[in-house]
Amino acid sequence: MSRTTFFLRSRLSGTVLNNWGHYETTLTAMVEAGERAVMLFVVQRTDCDAFEACHDLDPAYATGLTEAAGRGVEVLARACEISPQGVRIAHAVPWRGAGNG
Repeated sequence: MSRTTFFLRSRLSGTVLNNWGHYETTLTAMVEAGERAVMLFVVQRTDCDAFEACHDLDPAYATGLTEAAGRGVEVLARACEISPQGVRIAHAVPWRGAGNG
């Protein structure tokens, strides 16, 4: 039976993910074992039309994410609708990884 694992990462301004190597290894191992592995990014801003890992703040993470995608890890980004009634995931936004725009 196949399973899908989603890693959801919330990024605060200036945050660096110190253990990205663990996630990259885990996700790519899943792909190599025939499983589906996904990095899901939820953009909770209304002024964004794409997602891109910040090379300036965390070059290791940005590079690792691109490398993992090259090895079969799916990178998904979703934008939110924000209103006084709440926040909901609304639609896909493109990922601007290396070679993706």
